[in-house]
Amino acid sequence: MITGTLDVKASSAMKASNPTCVAQAGLEDVKPGGSVIVADGAGVQIAKGSLAVDTDNSPIGWFQDTNTCRYAINVPNVPKSDTYNISVGTRKPASYSYAEMQGLDWKVVLYLG
Repeated sequence: MITGTLDVKASSAMKASNPTCVAQAGLEDVKPGGSVIVADGAGVQIAKGSLAVDTDNSPIGWFQDTNTCRYAINVPNVPKSDTYNISVGTRKPASYSYAEMQGLDWKVVLYLG
């Protein structure tokens, strides 16, 4: 299982107000329940998860001091691979080796904006 967080800096594309974040044009796929895809080094999907939500269907955090929305990443049943390319929605993937993922204890921190 891969877990972690996605921090999205609020901007013209993401409006933030406690406790919700509303995606604007270009970020419609970054939302509670949005897809998190894990692909191997060849680009073949090996696992799929989602941006987890709080009990009220909102992001897990909104940080007024940094104007940032935080979503939890949860991808179950991830098989062993030499490379893990992790993408949220249609965003460019972040790439990690097996050794890097082990070193991170299978927890990633991703950023947008």
